[in-house]
Amino acid sequence: MPAFPRTALLAAAIIAAGLAIRFLPIFPAWFQDAGGGILYVCLLAVLLRILSPKMTATKTAALALALTCAVELSQLLTHPAAIAIRATLPGRLVFGSTFSWTDFPPYCIGAALAKTITKIVLDRRSLKDAF
Repeated sequence: MPAFPRTALLAAAIIAAGLAIRFLPIFPAWFQDAGGGILYVCLLAVLLRILSPKMTATKTAALALALTCAVELSQLLTHPAAIAIRATLPGRLVFGSTFSWTDFPPYCIGAALAKTITKIVLDRRSLKDAF
């Protein structure tokens, strides 16, 4: 399968998993937060690969982590426009609602997972060759 359809399918699967974790009442709140953060970084890494298919898995994961941390830090902004965006469901899903230092460890786990996923699924390496 060519790279773009594989990447698009991976992005769709991550979105579906993230929405399931977020909205199905079977998951505890801590798992919704941590799992959502992990998948958020993974999705961002996959989207970056769509925009720049030649970017390495390491650079993709690092950039996704940096952007995710920037989004988390942006939650400290109290500008009325930022508050208005976060008041909508899409705004909360993309930009979050409240800043929390506890979101950073799942982001780091997500970056490590994103690097592995992009190497295996998108770069078509075996798990053994991915490291």
